[in-house]
Amino acid sequence: MANIWGNPIALFDLPSAPAEPIHVYEESRYPQSRLHANREKGMQLGIGRLRRDSVFDIYYLALARNTIRGAVLNAELLVEKGYL
Repeated sequence: MANIWGNPIALFDLPSAPAEPIHVYEESRYPQSRLHANREKGMQLGIGRLRRDSVFDIYYLALARNTIRGAVLNAELLVEKGYL
């Protein structure tokens, strides 16, 4: 599955911004926190185990390091835009 989202903050050239912010794993056993939590220095969202579901239509697993993503990237973006 190709990366269809792109990088919405690429134009800001932030030091901690990942080159690939979202990665979709095609392998049924991925993502795994031990293997993938630190991809792109912990700034990448990993999505995997996509499949149809009879209750919610789609089932998937998402892996993110929200503390790092929220604190660091938001601070860098605020500085870049001149708010801090």
